[in-house]
Amino acid sequence: MYDSFISQNQTPSLKQLHKVLPTLLSIIPSTRIIVDGLDECDASQYKRIVSELTACLAKREPGAGSCKILITSQDVPQISRLLGRRSQISLYDEHQAINSAIQKFVESKVHDLEQNLGDFSHGGDAMAAISQALVDKAEGLTPYARAVKPELTSFSYNRIWARIESSLDENRRATAIRIFEWIAFSERPLKKHEVQGGVTLHRENKVINEETHISRNVFDTCKPLLEDGPHDTIRLVHSSVKEYLLKHKTSFKRGLLPHYDIAFSCTNYLSASLSLVDPDYDEDRRMIDVGKDLHGLQIYMNEFWMEHVLTYADLACGESDTLPASDLTAVLQIVSTRHESIWSKVNPSIEERLRKNLPGPVDSRVDLFKHHPDVHSLLKMLSAFRKLPNGAAAGKSSDVLRDPTLFTPMLHKYHDMVQRLGTAKSIEGLSDTRLAAFKRVYGSTAFLCRIRGCPRASHGFESENDRAEHEKTHSLNLYCNDLSCPYNKLGFMTAHALKKHMLQCHPVSQKKPPDALRRGRQMSESARASPSNTEVQDEEEDHQLVDDFEFPSERITATKRPDPKLENEDSFALATTSWYTAES
Repeated sequence: MYDSFISQNQTPSLKQLHKVLPTLLSIIPSTRIIVDGLDECDASQYKRIVSELTACLAKREPGAGSCKILITSQDVPQISRLLGRRSQISLYDEHQAINSAIQKFVESKVHDLEQNLGDFSHGGDAMAAISQALVDKAEGLTPYARAVKPELTSFSYNRIWARIESSLDENRRATAIRIFEWIAFSERPLKKHEVQGGVTLHRENKVINEETHISRNVFDTCKPLLEDGPHDTIRLVHSSVKEYLLKHKTSFKRGLLPHYDIAFSCTNYLSASLSLVDPDYDEDRRMIDVGKDLHGLQIYMNEFWMEHVLTYADLACGESDTLPASDLTAVLQIVSTRHESIWSKVNPSIEERLRKNLPGPVDSRVDLFKHHPDVHSLLKMLSAFRKLPNGAAAGKSSDVLRDPTLFTPMLHKYHDMVQRLGTAKSIEGLSDTRLAAFKRVYGSTAFLCRIRGCPRASHGFESENDRAEHEKTHSLNLYCNDLSCPYNKLGFMTAHALKKHMLQCHPVSQKKPPDALRRGRQMSESARASPSNTEVQDEEEDHQLVDDFEFPSERITATKRPDPKLENEDSFALATTSWYTAES
């Protein structure tokens, strides 16, 4: 090396590297070459870099030592194709190990910090909370990566975004933007078939069928800014991607256009999904439609259609109380009229006055549609119903009987058909190939929890028995007193679990004791005035810990576990639900 290159003042270049690398590989008995961040190179260089490395290995002299190459990269389809069938390791599959490594690193640094504080008074709980917060915020990234300056992150995203746009024609570019809208502004993590259904429907296409339904390959066009999540979900590679879109991409700012597009897609699908309960629609045709995955958006639309519509209306109105005219308001009017028409055929005996005056609070944003009476009426009924506590025991039809809209009957009909398709050997009018494809996507999660608001209502179970075991966890009798929290309706089994939840998720409200701990129902004023009973009961229950739910920062272990299989599966529900993020 010295004689041939250094002493002769050879300028470092690719040409010189071609000469020196094979020589070194022949001399050194064992070599490891690491190419870090291949995706950060220009896309035109991917093939050249891989080819050059392969050529260098081929030039080694016979009998030379071993050489192994490690290439790190984001999940870029072009690079994956270049590497072909070579061994690949996905760090996503090592998520638990990565988080464990990050946690050990953080704990070590926090421990060093504690030593440096000397006599300064601090609580061990506070330091533990700081450690956990840092681990949670890391989201699988190393502390160094999290410390990278925001402007450098934006620069990298700009390059990736420009690469995506330059590789697509106008229609595919518009599709990619809608994909990012859905994933970045959805109310929960989305499964791939939900994004497919949502992106298919837009202002230029208001019908979802076999011809218009987009394929799963469409997600490759958005990589490496997207990655596969657990249980067939698709998600942004990191939360900073959404921050980048909001800050640097005009169409994403404030979320106005994304919420409009999502609301528009959901409203068009709502119009189609009314066929699930329309008595004039053929039952066999319904089953075939579900089997062809034309109703993959049902669960998400049913739960969050109203939220996207109201969020868009709120953003569009701004300081005004007048909603601007748009294609969305026109479609909403059509859907509301059709909804009432089908309702009158399904429930001709329900008294209209009682139905449209359901007691209870209504979202104030509903009044933004006061100039559209039919739309306003539908939103008001649905909002009042959604404010009610969950119905009676799971499996009973209380929600169907109380719901003044067709949303609950639609959802139950869809659930029933998915379960029937998941266990059917054949369906007339549906090919065996199509039925098998449906089972691959839905079969393992066909039995969804029937409690409104439960995360497992979107990711179900393989059998009815598994679902029944899970639904037993909803027989809880202690509730969070924050009305905006999902656990205001879902509840906890012990006072200790509730206390931990309040400290983790609502620490500000703990400056004074909560007004009430609801046990099955709200406590009376006299009970609130005598906290001793509650305190004694809490003290007794402190030793009865359960792990029916997994919290982001702490696992509550049980002295008596229910079903280990369900326990492991239920971790998906809270692990993919951003109830505890500061932004939400």
